[in-house]
Amino acid sequence: MKIIKPSQLSLISRPFREHGREWLGIGVVSLLDMAGEPQLCSEMELWGQVERDLRGEVLDAGLPKAWPEYLVAGRAWSCHGDGAGRCLVELRVADRLKRLQISGERHWQGGRATAAADFEAVSLDWAHTYGGPELAENPAGIGMMVTREAGGGRRVPLPQIEYPDQPLRSPHQAGVPAGLLPLPASHPLRQQRYGSPDRHWLERNYPGYPADMDRGGFNVAPLDQQWPERVDALDGATFSLSHLHPTLARWEGRLPVLVARAWLGRHEQVEAERLTLKLTTVWFFPGSQRLAMVFHGRAGLRCFDAADVDHLLLALEASGQPRDEAYYLDFLRQGLVPGHVPDPWVVDDALVPGTMLRPASEAAQPLRRGELRQRHQQVAARDAAGKAAQALLRHPSHTECLSVPKAPELERELVSGADSRASLQLESEALQAEAARQRPRVEAERDRLLADIRHLGRDTTILQAALERPASGPPAVDGSLHLLESAPPGLQREPLRQQIEQAGQGLCSAYRQGAQYQAPAARLSADDSMARRQALEKAFREGRSLAGWDLTGLDLTGIDLRGADLSAALMESVDFSGARLDGCDLSRSVLVRSVLQRVSLRSSRLEGTNLAGSTIEDSDLVESRWDGSVLDDALVSRCRMTGSQLRQCRLHGTRFETVDLQQASLSEMVLDRLELRNVNCQGSRIRKLAFVQCRFHEVDFSDTDISGLAMVTCQLDHLTRFARSRMVKACFVGGCEFDRPDFSSARLHETNWRGASVAGLSLFRASISASDFTDASLAGGNLGGARFEQVQMVRTDLTDANLESADLLGAYMRGACLDGACLQRANLFRANLGEVRMDSNTRFDRAYLERYCAYPLAADAQDRP
Repeated sequence: MKIIKPSQLSLISRPFREHGREWLGIGVVSLLDMAGEPQLCSEMELWGQVERDLRGEVLDAGLPKAWPEYLVAGRAWSCHGDGAGRCLVELRVADRLKRLQISGERHWQGGRATAAADFEAVSLDWAHTYGGPELAENPAGIGMMVTREAGGGRRVPLPQIEYPDQPLRSPHQAGVPAGLLPLPASHPLRQQRYGSPDRHWLERNYPGYPADMDRGGFNVAPLDQQWPERVDALDGATFSLSHLHPTLARWEGRLPVLVARAWLGRHEQVEAERLTLKLTTVWFFPGSQRLAMVFHGRAGLRCFDAADVDHLLLALEASGQPRDEAYYLDFLRQGLVPGHVPDPWVVDDALVPGTMLRPASEAAQPLRRGELRQRHQQVAARDAAGKAAQALLRHPSHTECLSVPKAPELERELVSGADSRASLQLESEALQAEAARQRPRVEAERDRLLADIRHLGRDTTILQAALERPASGPPAVDGSLHLLESAPPGLQREPLRQQIEQAGQGLCSAYRQGAQYQAPAARLSADDSMARRQALEKAFREGRSLAGWDLTGLDLTGIDLRGADLSAALMESVDFSGARLDGCDLSRSVLVRSVLQRVSLRSSRLEGTNLAGSTIEDSDLVESRWDGSVLDDALVSRCRMTGSQLRQCRLHGTRFETVDLQQASLSEMVLDRLELRNVNCQGSRIRKLAFVQCRFHEVDFSDTDISGLAMVTCQLDHLTRFARSRMVKACFVGGCEFDRPDFSSARLHETNWRGASVAGLSLFRASISASDFTDASLAGGNLGGARFEQVQMVRTDLTDANLESADLLGAYMRGACLDGACLQRANLFRANLGEVRMDSNTRFDRAYLERYCAYPLAADAQDRP
């Protein structure tokens, strides 16, 4: 469910069953600072307030209440008392008046109450009023419990909170609990209102509420804090609370008249439906002069777990300032656009009254500072891109490469379940807009430098013509530096030299990251290539470093450079066919569009290497290291990569065909639109890997050790295997399609298969724990002998599946389809089979069904005699 709401509102929702129907209870909570004019607080401040003042009490259950009520969380302060250890608390809310007598600690002595001890403050909770373990109205209270003093005597404490007209006068008198917090769940009033379970309830309403449940069953306040006869009692109500603040004797005011609005959208439903919300609960926090308003409502559900709900919009209006329905529906449509992430401050301004927005408080500052810091980082990154764009004096079309972000943080977010595709698209669009904005400045800077060069007395015609050509190959600024050697004597050369060198650094950095986005570098002629090759081989024989060499376009077929240092070398469009490069350091080099056929790269280093668009075929890459490398649109075919390490690489549109990745280490990557065909990953180690819109054909992950795997909208054929693999924290979402994948004897922990199509899945003798198969299709699957522990199979399609001898102890299978399924000798102890669908071919022969739950019955079963 996608929630679109302002940061000043909090949502509490809960599905429940009533009268044979499924409902979604909705509670919308707003915290207001009432010290002056009412001001809305942030959601973070709300939950901070709850943690401080409620101390374990539940703020709200999200269940729709039949009529209004109020609750108070606070302390009574003796500074407002009579000086004798007593204080009278008075509360007036609307037409309700409630008084509580607060006393310091007392106990019975000889049948008489001792004088009240001095106190600073007493918490107005159930622990300080009359009760005890044997009193259902208040098992947490005092007055019934007997404790021993240190000296061996006995004392019975008196309650510190009482009704003034019902004080305890004798140790044997039964007292009356007096409080302001929700009644305990064991309270007879709450128990009575829940109704009486019977056979009809068991078959049709379990685990919901009985048909005779009182209308006020969801109200939890003491009766003298409820308005059964007035549904609008709290709208604009006045309030006055005395002696509940350390300095303020009386806190009084009027509740602002606010209207909560909500629209709920369902899957496959064109228009959202408006929900009716009523103000039914007010929480007072007198110690901080704040109050929380809770608006309740409900929506009908098709699925008991609200799986049919797609999105929910929440808003708040001030009295007399309504907005029409079209305004909210239009805002909702904008919020549902894929990839659209509105600014949170824009949402706040659009969905709450502007007059009630207050400046960020100290509690909200860390969040605001974090948001601002993130924005500053984004601006700084774009400024850096702009500076690089200014440096593109020789290659203005390099702005295109700057529009493609590296985005390592986005990749990590996708592995953890974030929607990185939309974020990546947004960031890419932002950078493209930034590059377009910077283009005039780049051109102005270029013109200024050309003018400086003309000032040297040099003709710039050739240079200017070169600037107009599409960028190709690595950048060069040596010619511009050479012009300085013959500059007029009076010219200040050093500033211009520094400017040209900085421009060159920016060009080189942009080229290394985005060479694949410019025109391909041309191959050198045979003569030029041979001459430069000979120079390269000579330098290598002499033991010189080849780091940073420009080898663009060379023919290096069959060359032997084993152990060479080629780090940061520029080798776009190089042909390395038949080369021997074992143990080479190729880190941070450019190998864009290179040809590596029949190459030996054993134990080579390719960290940070750009191989986008390259062709790697029939090559030996055993135990090579590829951390941070770029392989976008590359082809890796018929290669051995046993024991290789790939970490934080960028792979988009890469094809792997007949590749041996046994014992490899693959970690911290988002693999987008990959094609994997006949790839062997047996025994590999996988950590934090995400496959997005990838296709798997005959890929073997058998015996792999996997921790952190996401497959989003992927297709896996029937020859894809995970047999005997160990998998922890994995998800297969976004409509993944499997064709009889093999997970036999695998160990799966914390795996998410929600909505996946896994027809013919083999989990034969597998061990699956803490996993979710809700709404997944396992039709025709082989789950025989599998062990399931803490598994959700809600509405799972198990048609014609084999679950013979499967251990389904405690499995939650409500609404599952078991048509034609075989559960012979299966262990269904404590399994939940409520609303499951079965037919005459479903078999439970010799299944263990002790203490299983069959309720509620499926709709068709309820009509059977």
